[in-house]
Amino acid sequence: MNQTDNFRYWANDNIQFLQMPYIDNRISMSIVLPKQKDGLSTIEKTLLMDSISIWFSKSSTTKVEVFLPRFKFLTNTNIKQNLQQLGIESAFNYKSADFSGISGHQDSLFIEKALQKAFILVDEEGTEASSIDGILAGVGGLSSKLPPPIPVFRADHPFLFVINENSTGSILFIGRVMNPLKN
Repeated sequence: MNQTDNFRYWANDNIQFLQMPYIDNRISMSIVLPKQKDGLSTIEKTLLMDSISIWFSKSSTTKVEVFLPRFKFLTNTNIKQNLQQLGIESAFNYKSADFSGISGHQDSLFIEKALQKAFILVDEEGTEASSIDGILAGVGGLSSKLPPPIPVFRADHPFLFVINENSTGSILFIGRVMNPLKN
């Protein structure tokens, strides 16, 4: 995908940060591109939960020339352990689960499996992402100065991407592309 448009953008000595909104502006994809071609592991080691929101707050809307490779991910994950680590434990235990609002009986239902299937596609048409979760019971004035050059965001080496819901900042997907020239 090659596009020149207004996006949220920020850069420092180590990274370029780009945020591209989806059509409805409720969800967007942010890309963290290390300036060094082999710099992704350094970025990952220093990545914090609030790094994306910090980079977003430093970014501003500006015209950017964007080059993104095509990539596609499809994952299938058992998320039972993740939910249990978040404190959802009793729902997975047939002795303590309480789904009486569904079944009418307190001890008749429990969650046996929790599965997630996620799909992300970036191509010439744009980006598409979806997730299925399943629970199995059981401008300014004129100036004589030249305008600054348009930044170029060329994702031709490993990068991170995050798809998030804009009003809450909740991360819906996070991943990395290790060989963008292969697709």
